[in-house]
Amino acid sequence: MKSKLLIIGVLTPILLMGLSPGASAQTHIIAQESMDASGWFGGDNRPNSRRTVGVGQLVLMDTAMTVRSFSFHFSSPFDFAQNSSGSGHDVTLRLHVRNRAGVVLKTSDVFVPASFTSGWITWEGLGLTVTSGIKLFFTAYVVGGFDSNSLYSSYSAAATDPYPGGTVMLKDGQSDADLDSWNDWVPNSGWDAAFRLTGTIITTSADHAAATHSDGIRFTHTYPTPVHTDAHVEFFNEDNGAVTLELYDLAGLRVRTLVSGELTAGTHRVQWTVDGLPSGLYPMLLRSGRTSRTRLISIVR
Repeated sequence: MKSKLLIIGVLTPILLMGLSPGASAQTHIIAQESMDASGWFGGDNRPNSRRTVGVGQLVLMDTAMTVRSFSFHFSSPFDFAQNSSGSGHDVTLRLHVRNRAGVVLKTSDVFVPASFTSGWITWEGLGLTVTSGIKLFFTAYVVGGFDSNSLYSSYSAAATDPYPGGTVMLKDGQSDADLDSWNDWVPNSGWDAAFRLTGTIITTSADHAAATHSDGIRFTHTYPTPVHTDAHVEFFNEDNGAVTLELYDLAGLRVRTLVSGELTAGTHRVQWTVDGLPSGLYPMLLRSGRTSRTRLISIVR
């Protein structure tokens, strides 16, 4: 039986211009990408069904960061329900980032072309700095979906509640202003939307030294980036003991066990091939005793 890891946050190094000397940046990803269900999203022009359905997701900020982007997954083109014309239409989707009280902290629009058939739609450049432990709502709707642009798609979701940090939110709205209002957004505690959140963590060299001193085990180097055929992973463990290094997909399924056994203290290097794995992002989980570390790698075939 395949084991399953819930991906709440993973780290990978990136480079940012303009950082102060001794500072480093890390990308932080929070994602729920299981998709075994879907729901109506957008305008509904059927007789006796006039509405605009918005979707949202409550997300736990599991570390302090600056939120850069947020994505929902949609499983079909945007079309009219009652009198479909063509195979797709362009739409503008509006995202509101809200606090727990529903107050809008950030608003962003994204244009989706008529050529869109399905996939991830991303709102970039959010630039919202948050503290660890808070929860934010991310809610989206079709601009003009109730009247001038009654186009609908379907949002992708998981009906098995795989993300414990939040839940999907839904609303049947009667106008854009109604969807902008926090009133009547309703949680569905059994579902989670398919979503991706990307943020940036900034640390100083002093912070890094404090964090890595006596931390038991840690990644020291992974290359190349991205991986095409062979991956090289280097890690350091401070004590003798049992170590495991496992590779997961973003749905949380373990796809490879790279290390499992007793290791002596010191630096260890592992080389492995990506044969049989499709392109995508894969978290690696490194564990020793009660300490665990994650590192995200990108595979491009």
